[in-house]
This record gives sequence, structure tokens and C-alpha cells, in this order.
Amino acid sequence: MSIIRFGTRGWRARYDDGFNEESVARIADGVATIWQEAKPHSRVLVGDDTRFASREMAMLAAEVMAAKGLRVYLSDRICPTPALGWSISKDPDAVGGLMITASEAPADYGGVLLLMRDGSPATRIFKDELEATMPPSAPEGRGSYETINLMDDYLCHILSYVDKDLICNAHLKVMVDPMYGAGEGYLARILRDIGCDVTEIHGGLHDDFAGIHPDPMEPWVDDCEAGTVSSKADMGLVLDGDADRLSVVDEKGNLLTPKTMIPLLMDHLVTDRKRNGKVLATISCSSAIKTQAKRLGIPLTETLVGFNRLYAEMWDAQVMLATEEYGGVCIPSHFPERDGLLAALLMVEYRAMRDEPISQLEEELERAIGHYDYGRRDIRMDYGSIDSFRLMLPGLNPSSLAGKKPKSVSHGDGLKLTFSDGSWTMIRASETEPMVRIYAEASNSVERMKLMKAAIQLVRSSSL
Repeated sequence: MSIIRFGTRGWRARYDDGFNEESVARIADGVATIWQEAKPHSRVLVGDDTRFASREMAMLAAEVMAAKGLRVYLSDRICPTPALGWSISKDPDAVGGLMITASEAPADYGGVLLLMRDGSPATRIFKDELEATMPPSAPEGRGSYETINLMDDYLCHILSYVDKDLICNAHLKVMVDPMYGAGEGYLARILRDIGCDVTEIHGGLHDDFAGIHPDPMEPWVDDCEAGTVSSKADMGLVLDGDADRLSVVDEKGNLLTPKTMIPLLMDHLVTDRKRNGKVLATISCSSAIKTQAKRLGIPLTETLVGFNRLYAEMWDAQVMLATEEYGGVCIPSHFPERDGLLAALLMVEYRAMRDEPISQLEEELERAIGHYDYGRRDIRMDYGSIDSFRLMLPGLNPSSLAGKKPKSVSHGDGLKLTFSDGSWTMIRASETEPMVRIYAEASNSVERMKLMKAAIQLVRSSSL
């Protein structure tokens, strides 16, 4: 029996190291037991991405849950995670859902993501209960499920969020890269439907994703960057493996990092769309987001790292947008989870409304809020070392770092040091992997690298 432990984004494992029919069946049986006891004979929705054997695993999960007495509906086609989550949130009879996906992980990984009745990922309490409820071996019972079209209503809904006539009249040329993931075909189609000239790359089914990782960051976005320039597109849009995150490429082939994309989106929502409300961001996000919120005159609340930490705050009806360090964007009025396709439509609307190149909008943003140089570095450890480091980290309190005395020290989520010039660094142990994550931000790359190197040295010396 393999050990199954759920992290912040569900459970993932390599195909040759635990992701198999037995594990999926055990998870499906455990979650069905909980849901059947809580709300007998409720509806459960199931979706799957484009990975090898995802469809077969989704069918298996549907059969196992149906055998427990639940009414199970499996998406009749490839289904992005946001489409499944939104569909659950709009179904009054749904108790939750199960998505077969490993999101941005490499092609040799599979995974299971559990969604609650509002479409948000399962809480830690629910996952702990599931881990205690799962049977030690795969159940034998199988039931019948039905198939359902989850995509048409979802796509119609996200299109209703934007000004379709405005976008159509802008005659934009867009490069779309779904990275062989669950967004394949969908984003390109709806953009064409509203008048964009779209070229899609990395589409279709490839068991190995043609060697790329479906993670919208360097170097995996190289083809989209080059294609945006060579095709003279106005912008490139890159989705991750399950289409819950977006990255944008400007017309010059430069990737917009979250510290740029999120403030631009905030500007669009507040200035162009006249929206108002609070922004939620994790403490590992760039200070550019905080500065932009102040410039726009909207409140910002910071939470501990992890999108799951943002959910507790989303019940406030005043929340306009929530985001985390990777650039995932949630519009709570849509539903309480990230949606890369909706974020893409909003960025296209922004480009159409401003009628300026994306690179020019970037330059205007930097003039308004200043330059921020942000970076992250991951340090892997063995399990014994990471456990020791987790115990030691709350007591780590350096008087200086890189020759700078901290203005404030926080142990709320690892260790975060903020300095009088606005620069900062943060050290935290991953909750799900034997890894320490180090963040640093300053006004230029030289100062940021000094902080990063000093923080790395602090971690290594402290873990000896």
C-alpha cells in the first residue's frame, strides 16, 4: 500500500511511483464515503486533463464513487479545472468534484484534485479526514455514471465578463499556447468567436507534452515568445496544464512576470472597468502589487503563502481579486478559485480598451509604481534535514543580512526580513516537498542577488 498525502494542490505522484489505478480508486472510495455520509445520493462532477491515462483514471474514479451511492457525472470531454470548479459552484445538488490532473507538473506525473461544493479546493481538515478514511487497498465495487457537457455553459459565462464588441473591433492578433494542457482548443476558439486572429501552438494530445513542462514560465514559454514576435502578434497567452494559471507575452516576445501582469490587471479592473474592492495577496508576492493597490486607492490584505490561505478571506463580498506568487488570478464574483481562461479574456480586453502595445503599458506601469526586481530560488534537502530546518526556522533571527539591518522581522510564515529601502527576503520550508524556498526583492538585480545569496548562505549554514 502506497502512502497518499495531500498537499495544497491535491495529490500528485509519478506514474512509476504511485500514480496508478489502486491509488485513484482508494482516493475515490474515501472521498465518496465522506460525501455519501454528509449528503446521501448527491451529485458529484468529475473532470480530467490531457495527460496519459487521465480519461481512464477519471472513469475509474466515477465508477468507484457511483458504487457508494452518489450520482456521478463525468465531463464528456477534456475539462480545465476552472470549468469543473465553476460548474460545481453553480449546481445546487453538487456536493463536490474530483479532477484528474497534475496541473503544471511534468508529463510523467498524474494527480487528483478535490473540489468542494463552492468549487474551491478541499480544505486541510477535509484532506486529513480523507487520508484517515481511505481504504488500505482498492475497492472492488463499481457503479454507473453519466456523462455531461460542462464546457458550453462555462465558456458562455466567462465570455459574459468582457466586452465582446470592443475586442472584436480591436482586430487583435493573438498567439495562444495551452502547453498541451486542458485549455487546448478552448481559449483559441472563444477568442476567434469574438473576432481575434488566433494562432495556437502546442495543441493536441501528446503523452510526453513533446518535452515541455506545462508551466507558463521560462524556459517553457520560449516557443510562444518566439512565435509572438515572428507572427507579429499583439500578445501571447500561455496557460498551464489544467488552465487555472495564465502568463502573458508582450509583442516583443517578453514574458510578463506576475509582478507586472497582476498590477496591469488591477489597473484594468479599477481604472477601465470601474470596479472597486479589496485585493488579497500572499506575503510572498511582489511589493509591486501592494504599491499598485495604494496608487489605485484600493485596500490590500496579505495572507500566508498558499492559495488555500486566501480562501478564508474570500467570503468578504468586497474582495475584487485574489492572487499568489505564481500569478494565479481569482475573481471571487466568478467563483472562489483561479481561472486562467477568464484572466486571459480580461487581459485581451485590457489590450483592446487601451489600444496600446503591451510593452508600452508595461513601461507606463513602471513609471507609475517604480521598478521591482523579484526572484525565487528553491533548495532541495533530504527529508531528515528539512524536518530539522522546519523546527529551527522559528528561532532564526539574524541581526543583519547582506550588510543590511532589517526594519522588521516576521515569523508568520517562515522568516521574512524587510529593510528600510523597501527590499525584502523570505525563507520558508515547503509544506509538501523536502525543499526550502527563498524569495528576494529589491529595486535592482544587484541588490536582489545580494539578498538572495545571503539568504541561501543562511539556510545552508543553519541546516548543517
